[in-house]
Amino acid sequence: MVCGGQIHRHECPELFVKVRCTGADATLSACSEKLNISGPVAFKTKTFLVSPSKKLFLSDSLNSRQEPIMSWQQYVDTYLIGSGKCAEGAIISAGGDGGIWARSPGLRVTPDEVSKLLRAFVDPGDAATSGIRVGGRKYMFLRSDGDAVYAKERDDGLVAMRTRTALVLALYSKGTVPGECATAVGRVADYLRQHGY
Repeated sequence: MVCGGQIHRHECPELFVKVRCTGADATLSACSEKLNISGPVAFKTKTFLVSPSKKLFLSDSLNSRQEPIMSWQQYVDTYLIGSGKCAEGAIISAGGDGGIWARSPGLRVTPDEVSKLLRAFVDPGDAATSGIRVGGRKYMFLRSDGDAVYAKERDDGLVAMRTRTALVLALYSKGTVPGECATAVGRVADYLRQHGY
């Protein structure tokens, strides 16, 4: 099976499936659909173990210590919400399907809202006249620089940054310096870009 390179599977005694992606463009994201794993997963190695419950583990060999890979939800919880600079956050597919990979519990984003937000990156005209809606709330469009969109509603606001495959979105509330929220979002977006997302 080819998926950004060759995928090799080997059953092992622990009932895990060992997966090794090879090839210059090999990524687990590209392979996750073929492996029937819900949502892409960030990783630091090209060899992993997939448990029957589809939980992924880093592994350089079947006998090495297994460490869980950070999930998309952990990126939202740790680096967006955990930064103290973002009230809510999400990582969303930038493929146009509006798929939510992870989000904070109170944030509800519709596929239509995602579609319009993605459009604001390339053609901000509609967002400039109609605003941007996220979670049913309307924000006044401030600016877009191609990689980021900024919007505000009174003392609250949003920052969204796009990578090749993902949209990193965060909302901030009164008392937060918008630039600090943007820095938290930028760190996640930069990390994803560095790892092929």
